[in-house]
Amino acid sequence: MFISIKSKIVLLISACIFIVTIIITMLNYFSSTSYVQERLEGHELPLAMNHIAAQINLDIDHYISASATMAKNAYIISWLENGEPVEESTIFFTNQKAIQQEFNAFTTFVASLKSLSFYSSEQKHGNLDLKGRDKWVVDLQQSGKPYLLNMDIDRNTGEMALFVNYRILNAANQFIGVTGLGVELNNLITLIKNQKLGESGFFYLVDSKGTFQVHQDSSLVLQKNMQDMPQLSSIAKEVLSNPQNTYFYTDENGKEKMIISFYIPNLDWFLIGEMNKDEVLTHFKESLFYSLGIALVILMLGMFFAFLIGEQIRNNIVRLQKGIIEVFAYINHKVPNANPIQIHSKDEIGAMALEINAGIQRIQDEIYKDKKTLNQFENIISLMKKGDLSLKITETPASPQLIALVTLINEMMQAWKNLLQKMLSVLKEYTNNQFTSRLEEKEYINEAKDLIFGINFVGNTIANMLQVNTEFAQELYRKSKELENSMQTLGESANKQAQSLQQTATSINEITSSMQNVSSRTGEVISQSEDIKNVIGIIRD
Repeated sequence: MFISIKSKIVLLISACIFIVTIIITMLNYFSSTSYVQERLEGHELPLAMNHIAAQINLDIDHYISASATMAKNAYIISWLENGEPVEESTIFFTNQKAIQQEFNAFTTFVASLKSLSFYSSEQKHGNLDLKGRDKWVVDLQQSGKPYLLNMDIDRNTGEMALFVNYRILNAANQFIGVTGLGVELNNLITLIKNQKLGESGFFYLVDSKGTFQVHQDSSLVLQKNMQDMPQLSSIAKEVLSNPQNTYFYTDENGKEKMIISFYIPNLDWFLIGEMNKDEVLTHFKESLFYSLGIALVILMLGMFFAFLIGEQIRNNIVRLQKGIIEVFAYINHKVPNANPIQIHSKDEIGAMALEINAGIQRIQDEIYKDKKTLNQFENIISLMKKGDLSLKITETPASPQLIALVTLINEMMQAWKNLLQKMLSVLKEYTNNQFTSRLEEKEYINEAKDLIFGINFVGNTIANMLQVNTEFAQELYRKSKELENSMQTLGESANKQAQSLQQTATSINEITSSMQNVSSRTGEVISQSEDIKNVIGIIRD
């Protein structure tokens, strides 16, 4: 699929504008939200928590001071040490009632460890259940602290109250009981509920173990622990182990919540604020959408200007394309010449056009040089066909390949010229009956080597023939000498033979005479033998 350069430029510029705008907008959004979140977590929320905690401390400190006054009351200590006499009970209850009214308490109480009895400001409520509902007495004794706070049901009204439990010590510093007062939660709850954290955020109190002490959901108070809540269990331990920090969790509805905790030492409780994390970023999201709208307008303007720029670039590129196509057509000999590209812009494309025009002129000059070289080469080849090897290419081409080719051709022609001259020199010697010269054939191959071999073979053959003829002539000369000597010897032998024949004839006559004598002698021997034979026969008989 063809996509024009103009479309690509428009798309590219638009994409760049869009991406840059989005990146800047998102960076601004995230940096702003990060700053605000850090500001909230590090300053605003802790300041608000500190303010609320100070108000709670102010209210609670009033009751803690009252409980401390009761615990150090000489009459109460004396009354407990004296065994809590019944006759003094009226005075005791009157004293408790006065303290209750003075500090505007919900109730006052005294728990005696001597008699294990529990007294309110109105009456005695029986014995303490130290393993059950009154375990708070044991907790205070074991804590080592002067007082503890706890939520519990008031024995008189049956309503939930906050109790300040303060230890009573005698003169010997012995733990003899607990006293204090109870405060209605309405004031504390009202204080907590009146504090807002965003639009839907709220505050609540938990003790150091995580048990809910004050919460807008009354079903959680003293009944649930943070560590038992599925959505809070993952951060509960960390919340209860740090005096102040910020945490995040996801509730059962999938909403991300932000929690900030603040430890109140006087209460040994944690004040916890909880809110939707999205509320912190609500106005930033509105700002984000506004920024995205501006980005869209910028994108449209960018696309318009990109279209104008792309159209100008496209026209120049089209001219450049046509010029380059014409150059290649010229190089491939499809057109006789190539015209310069008419682009006069002062940008990269204009600079490219100038370079291409310079390249066109350079190519034309180089092609002209190469043509002159090829024309000279054609002339030399036509003369080489006729046997003229004395010529040499003198033109200098532009192409490096042609330069190398010219060098090789000149070297080849010179090599063949040298070889033929050597051959002619050897053949001239042969015509002068000089057959001792030979051509070296090691540096040659194929036809050249065969030609040299043929010339050397002719020289070797003729030399061998001459050698054989010389040896044959010498042999004939030697044989003729031997024949001449033989003829002389034969003449002398013939003369000697004639003399020998005469001597032989005389000897034959003598032999014939001797043979005749031998024949006669033989007859005599035979006659004598017959006689001997007869004698032998007689002797046998």
